[in-house]
Amino acid sequence: MRRRTALIAFAVCLLFAGFAEAEEGLSRHRLTHNGLERTYLRYVPPSVQRADGPAQLVVVLHGGGGAARFIMRHTRFNRLADDSGFIALYPDGLNRHWNDGRVKYQGVDDVGFITEAIKQTVTDTGRIDNRRIFVAGMSNGGFMSQRLACEQAGLFAGMAVVTAQFTEELLASCNPSRPLAALYINGTEDPLIPYDGGAIAPKWGPRGTVTSTAATTAFWQRHNGCGGTPTMTLLPDLDTTDDIRVEQHDWPGCEQNAPLRLYRIVGGGHTWPGKKQYLPEAVIGRTTGDIDANRLIDDFFRSVQ
Repeated sequence: MRRRTALIAFAVCLLFAGFAEAEEGLSRHRLTHNGLERTYLRYVPPSVQRADGPAQLVVVLHGGGGAARFIMRHTRFNRLADDSGFIALYPDGLNRHWNDGRVKYQGVDDVGFITEAIKQTVTDTGRIDNRRIFVAGMSNGGFMSQRLACEQAGLFAGMAVVTAQFTEELLASCNPSRPLAALYINGTEDPLIPYDGGAIAPKWGPRGTVTSTAATTAFWQRHNGCGGTPTMTLLPDLDTTDDIRVEQHDWPGCEQNAPLRLYRIVGGGHTWPGKKQYLPEAVIGRTTGDIDANRLIDDFFRSVQ
């Protein structure tokens, strides 16, 4: 089983080979936190460099076994940053993982590291709007995004979580200091992070358990003061070949600047909607072209004033 996991990680590395740091506005940074040297990528679009006034910051967190350059290239978030005029940060997890609160990954202060990377970026650029700092992540990065929201709600304006819910540990410990904008994009047929809760990637060894998507959104519904029954909109079936449909669920009456939204990908797997099928369906399930997760995340963050 370890060999299979290693092969999959190697396949992901091959998929995203050819990374070039020569892209204008892209730079690699190092900092020492708790005695460990940590790294992250920073992308400041040329349009942001030329513009006046403060800029939005989005921290993007890779999944387990990944790295900053992988999530950057797979999501093509730099193109979105160009179009929308925000600065993007891509931190690297130690040994390709984040300490999202599960017992397996204890011992590394990733909350502190990411917070320091943000502070360093604020100082270096002098351009960050402190009211518009967001975090987005996939899988292990989605778990980590939620941990940041739970422990650093005063720093972030909102989060976007792709293919993840609360782990049992996070649900038990989460106590945000204020309401926070929360967006979830989850597939009902995710073979690694089960939509309705349960063991995480059980074929790959013990990795903890997640609560259901319903239990996760119920937490934010209560915390953000939203109404109990969301409205559901069935989105257009733009890709009729993928046998997937997308539902948008919006909770009414949430606190100001703390909306709660779920994109329920009916038939979707452990993927970033709108991007490539990075591994076979037998491993991660199906992706969909009905929606573009990048645009949905950007629109959601921009709705927070």
